[in-house]
Amino acid sequence: MGKTLVTTSGVGVNQGKYTQKNKGNTFRKLRLIPAGMIAFLAPQVWSAPPADATTLTVTANKPVDKNVLPEEYPGGQVASGSRVGMLGNRDIMNTPYSTVSYTSKQIANTPATTVMELLADLNASARTEWTTLGSSASQINIRGFNIQSQDVGFNGLYGVLPTSNIYPDFAERVELLTGPSAFLNGMPPGGSVGGAVNIVPKRATDTPITRVTTTWSSKTQAGAKIDVGRRFGDDNEFGMRFNGVLSGGNTAVDNSKRHLGLASLGLDYRGDRLRLSLDAGYQDTLIRGVAPYLYVPDGQAIPEAPKASNNQSPSWSRFGNHDTFGVLHGEYDLNDNVTVHASVGGQVNHQSDIEIGTPMLLNSHGDTESTPWNSPAKTKTASGEVGADIKATTGVIDHRFSLSATMLTTSFWGYGAASGNTVNSNIYQPQYIDEPDFATPSLPKVSTVKLSSVALGDTLSMLDDRLQFTVGGRLQKVQEDDYDSDTGDVSSAYSQNALSPSLAVLVKPWRNISLYANYIQGLQQGTIVDRSYANAGQVFAPFKSKQYEAGIKADWGYFGTTLSVYQITHPSTVTDTASNTLNVDGEQRNRGVELQTFGEPIEGLRLLGGASYIDPVLTKTQDGSNNGKMAATTPNWQGNAGAEWDIPYVPGLTLTGRVVYTSWQYLDVDSPRRKIPSWTRMDAGLRYLLTGVMQKPITLRMDVVNLANRGYWSGGCCNSYVTEAEPRTATLSAAFDF
Repeated sequence: MGKTLVTTSGVGVNQGKYTQKNKGNTFRKLRLIPAGMIAFLAPQVWSAPPADATTLTVTANKPVDKNVLPEEYPGGQVASGSRVGMLGNRDIMNTPYSTVSYTSKQIANTPATTVMELLADLNASARTEWTTLGSSASQINIRGFNIQSQDVGFNGLYGVLPTSNIYPDFAERVELLTGPSAFLNGMPPGGSVGGAVNIVPKRATDTPITRVTTTWSSKTQAGAKIDVGRRFGDDNEFGMRFNGVLSGGNTAVDNSKRHLGLASLGLDYRGDRLRLSLDAGYQDTLIRGVAPYLYVPDGQAIPEAPKASNNQSPSWSRFGNHDTFGVLHGEYDLNDNVTVHASVGGQVNHQSDIEIGTPMLLNSHGDTESTPWNSPAKTKTASGEVGADIKATTGVIDHRFSLSATMLTTSFWGYGAASGNTVNSNIYQPQYIDEPDFATPSLPKVSTVKLSSVALGDTLSMLDDRLQFTVGGRLQKVQEDDYDSDTGDVSSAYSQNALSPSLAVLVKPWRNISLYANYIQGLQQGTIVDRSYANAGQVFAPFKSKQYEAGIKADWGYFGTTLSVYQITHPSTVTDTASNTLNVDGEQRNRGVELQTFGEPIEGLRLLGGASYIDPVLTKTQDGSNNGKMAATTPNWQGNAGAEWDIPYVPGLTLTGRVVYTSWQYLDVDSPRRKIPSWTRMDAGLRYLLTGVMQKPITLRMDVVNLANRGYWSGGCCNSYVTEAEPRTATLSAAFDF
């Protein structure tokens, strides 16, 4: 007989957790918050549920399907749990890390273009570095370190999704784990250490889905989306979910057009022991009139930001990507305690990039110069993972072992570029030229990178899961071959290993409170010292970022909070000038506090947001010259506050609003230091659920981003680049369910 766990409605961590408590009224919701505060201050007896509680008995040794999603939290904006790398889906109150999972409902209600912009809009720990307005892959900064689009996982598998910009229309959930995660996820292709982003694909539900959405946004962006889902078979064991997007037209940025074509198909089979899924997609994007980033060289002050809609690029500049991707996943229950699983996938990207170049600021009047280029590229990636989940009991301790082995190979062709003549312009009054007659560059093979790893973890639980320890480690291997662009021969090779251990503890002193702490690392590829140093040819092992984190999570019944404090130390290279050697002796130390809030504290009022404080300090720098300085492009304060209010006197009408704040930040380190000013952005919107028409609901949405149409520098990168804000953009949509 398996062990059983008795939980009370609104308290347990199993499926059905929030079923009973969603049936309450407004008075009951208000009553739960002070009750939760009392619970925070006074211990409760876990084994004695309230007299009116609903008792739920669950067998503990039933295998867990990693594809079964945690329920939505009250309010529906976030989920009650998320995937935690190789550990699988975990309830947020049973997760000893800072995590959040945004639902498809919240994704549809947020007018963000890409996954990265969605996270920056919703999460106080995230800010955009590169955006879809420019040609580079969209990129965000979390806890002071960047996360690239190529480092976003797809159902836990790296190297599958489009490498430049990821559009969220095929996502059921967008999950974020803040901080390093080498043990949980392995080393990402781009070596991101600030956090881990994972996309959960949409699946067919037992209720048929047929939804058509029409969209329009400033200036003349128009599009249509289709979402169709069906299940088949005697027990609905076969599922099909298709999502398609087609849009195009002028954006709110001058001279800029964006075109998107996206098709994704998800097939799945769910049997008693065997579960299979196949996800395949094609994404075709083209941006004309690419809005470039501004390069501010040493000695030049950061100018006042131009009008938000200004564009340095002529309409002939263009950045296009064609991405084909897919993943096959399967898992099988060998018995009630052992589940094996495997995934294999890949992605092919073809990129075209014809631009005016990166404008370099020449003076305080905003004059610039740039060099146009034509620089195509191609990427191919193959990725796979096998693993097992094993449950066992030793005495009073329950074990959940997780085993994983991964392999990822990426080959890149590119860096061949054809350049034009220098172009002079001005950020306030752009000057445009005709398109140069570019030559067609070759596509030499540049590199092949192989990432492989094996990992073992064990979550030990006791005292009815009130005390949990997670221990484990991952052995990561990194190999790279670089090729001579003329001969095609290997010009340099890299092969290094790194062992990344981790330890986490979670304690539940009361029913609705979880205390947690963890130690975990992040991994980035090391380097080969070049010929300019005396130690030329030395190969550095993968760089290890180290995080110590502690936090408290509270579930007040209809409103949740997570408060965490952390320290991350991130290594870098410095030069020993006396010996002319390059060494891994540099370090940046980020200490911070994060607060996340979510839920529906009052019926009809939903809140989502938080605040972040970071103290980024350079602790070990070249010759100690910058020790103690605040690190560049990392603001101290960030805040996001979003609210939705169902207007009580107009059934179906919802008023939405969001405020995003970012404090000032340094652009660079060298004195005199240059500051990017603080900024605040305000968004607003309306949503109306129209019923009684064609006996199916119609959802009408209107959103306006950057209400004040304020021009500002939204952020910076690499000690030299600043990024313009998104201009005021109005979006209208109508979703028809059939």
